[in-house]
Amino acid sequence: MVHNLKYPIPGGVEIMKLDGIIKAFSYPDVTFAAWMHFAAFDCLIGLGIVTDAKRVGVPHWMCIPCLLMCMLVGPVSGDIDRG
Repeated sequence: MVHNLKYPIPGGVEIMKLDGIIKAFSYPDVTFAAWMHFAAFDCLIGLGIVTDAKRVGVPHWMCIPCLLMCMLVGPVSGDIDRG
């Protein structure tokens, strides 16, 4: 976050449009941050989903849609919360 404030992407980025995502991922810093999000945050949240489901007796196959939603919608919901 601090790096993005110090070195913003020229012209800004509209991440709700495909062109904006393509522009953002053309910068190595953005690509690295996104990869870290996928590799760390989504895996930890997914682990929590699976272990909680196992604890309460939910079949593992029922976790798959939840895991997909976590990975695909999680970043978007963070943007919606920020307004």
